[in-house]
Amino acid sequence: MQIPMESFTRAVEIVLKDSSACDAPSYRPATELWTTAVHNCGYVQTRQAISTALPNLPHLRQAA
Repeated sequence: MQIPMESFTRAVEIVLKDSSACDAPSYRPATELWTTAVHNCGYVQTRQAISTALPNLPHLRQAA
């Protein structure tokens, strides 16, 4: 499965912005922060919308 670059960079952006005040050589973003970033980057919502919409498109039903 491929992840669009826009979704990937948005997740990284969320983590970096949230972590900016914690800058230190030993700092590692928490797993929960990455989970939140992935859920808020739009990827999951886009995949759900596509999987719901694609089966209903007329040209795809004819090809099946």
